Amino acid sequence: MIKMLMWLRMLLKRQMKKVSIYIILVIMATVSFLLKYVADNFSVSIEIGIVNADSGEMAKAIEQEMRYKESIIGFRMFEDKEELLQAVRSGEVMGGYIFNAGFSEKLLSGDIIEAVEVLATPTNIIAKITNEVVFSIIMKELSYETLVSDTVDTSLFEKFTLDEIREELRQYYELNLSNGSTFSIKYNKESDELQDKVVNIDTYDYISPIIVGILGLLIFVAGLCGTISYYDDRDTGALCLLKENNKQLISVIQIAIPVIISSVISWGLLYGLSLEADGIYLARKLLVYSFIVILYCFALKTVVKNKHTYIGLIPIFILLCLIFCPIFINISSLVPNTVYISKLLPVYYLYLI
Repeated sequence: MIKMLMWLRMLLKRQMKKVSIYIILVIMATVSFLLKYVADNFSVSIEIGIVNADSGEMAKAIEQEMRYKESIIGFRMFEDKEELLQAVRSGEVMGGYIFNAGFSEKLLSGDIIEAVEVLATPTNIIAKITNEVVFSIIMKELSYETLVSDTVDTSLFEKFTLDEIREELRQYYELNLSNGSTFSIKYNKESDELQDKVVNIDTYDYISPIIVGILGLLIFVAGLCGTISYYDDRDTGALCLLKENNKQLISVIQIAIPVIISSVISWGLLYGLSLEADGIYLARKLLVYSFIVILYCFALKTVVKNKHTYIGLIPIFILLCLIFCPIFINISSLVPNTVYISKLLPVYYLYLI
């Protein structure tokens, strides 16, 4: 037992003398803090030009909402088409929309041909993104006008003026849109934890998986670097006098030491920076992943006998993980068969845990 503890102590000291482990730990910390900083200071502003050539009530309501809408997309009002066209050409705005004369009547009658004109440069894809926002605002007002029209047609509110009907319906229409009354999900089993809960999607929902993926990749690289010690000691180093079974046990420990160290640091970074809220779940996840990486590196060194060949595979594995791991690029959605390549890499299983 004492000899085993001495071996472990010697192996730990040997691994801690390697520069590679410190480089990996520095990269881990740098990437985590840098992406956290980016998430904290993330700001995007896309400016879109609007020309309202229609005098209808619906066009006025849409223009009013666009003026005061708080979003990453901002709207600027222009007097005419020529002014807007010049702004699009010069890059002053990313694109533009023109509500032509008769816009309100055309939409209400279902005749949408030439009701809206979209302006964008040929190489600009922003219009495809902003279309969702702009036409959602249009549909919101169209739905309201349809509601007003249907209410007036019922003849149940004859004692109210049209303006009174519009004002009353607007109040309840906006309330239903804002409080979630227009959409609901029924769960088979209700949970107290789901009561009165609102799920907000923010920048961290996109940044966190990327940081986890990068840290997972670096844990894998730490395992690969740890394996190199086995090659150094296998024939001429401290392992050459041991029996084959003992050599294999020591090789597992040599792989495990940098993997465990980098996993512990990863846990501290993710939990300490509040990128992962559940520390126990995160610890279990990294523990399972570390076990996968250790087995993977052990199997790889068993197959690859030559040290230089093994070292040459490290950048290849890094590139494969970056390209085929769904955390970074879900290339299998474009080329389905590439998912089989992903399954040959340990980072893929971090995505599944």
